[in-house]
Amino acid sequence: MNNNQTPQQPAPQQYYYPDDEISLIDLWNTLMRRKKVLITAFAAVIVVAIIYLLLAKPVYESRAIVEIGRAGNKVVEDVNVLKQRLLAAYSGTAEFKIDALDTNPEGTKNSVRIVVHAGSLSKAKESLFRSY
Repeated sequence: MNNNQTPQQPAPQQYYYPDDEISLIDLWNTLMRRKKVLITAFAAVIVVAIIYLLLAKPVYESRAIVEIGRAGNKVVEDVNVLKQRLLAAYSGTAEFKIDALDTNPEGTKNSVRIVVHAGSLSKAKESLFRSY
């Protein structure tokens, strides 16, 4: 070593910083490598949906708002009394059931809203007119 020479400093290290960008080509290649899994999952979902559609029973809904009339200045029947009569008339039937029975719905006066679900269209229609 020569006294006139200065010691050499090591070269600074080069650090590699990966890009934060996602390559669409890499994504496409990954999808193509896994296409059997994707196709199998898609087919399974479609098969399950078709089976459900074939096995599910249709449910029909009927809705009505019954407004109670007046005779002169007097209401023909109290809303709560009508509600109890309707519940008694519709209870105990296996063909349909009342899902909602609200008094004075949506700001109406002296009325009852009935929502009935049934297994067939004719039963759904019939259920609303049964007690009248």
